[in-house]
Amino acid sequence: MLTQAESLRLDGYQVLEAGQAEQALALAATHGGPLHLAISDMVLPGMSGPRLIQDLRRLRPETKALFISGYAEATLGQPDLLAAGALFLRKPFSMHELTCKMRQALD
Repeated sequence: MLTQAESLRLDGYQVLEAGQAEQALALAATHGGPLHLAISDMVLPGMSGPRLIQDLRRLRPETKALFISGYAEATLGQPDLLAAGALFLRKPFSMHELTCKMRQALD
C-alpha cells in the first residue's frame, strides 16, 4: 500500500516530508523552490499544527495551509488561521478527498 506522499508523487505533485514540526520548519528554510501548500495535522508532538503554520508563514508567507484532524472541534479556537485561507479536512479521508481539498487550497 502506498503512503499518501507516494500517491501524491504518482499524481505529479512534488512532496517534501517532515516527521516533526521543527524538521518541517528547517525544510522550509532551506528548500530552494516554492512551497505552495503545507498539510499539517492540528495536533503534533511538541508543537500544534496552527503554531507550525504560523511559524512557516513567517518564513514563507505565500504558503497555503490545509489542516487535517480526526476531531471536528480541532478548528475551534483557530479562527485567525481559517480566516487567512487555511482549509480543514476531517479524518478519515480518501486520496480523492485529499487531492480535491488540495486543489481548493491552491486555486
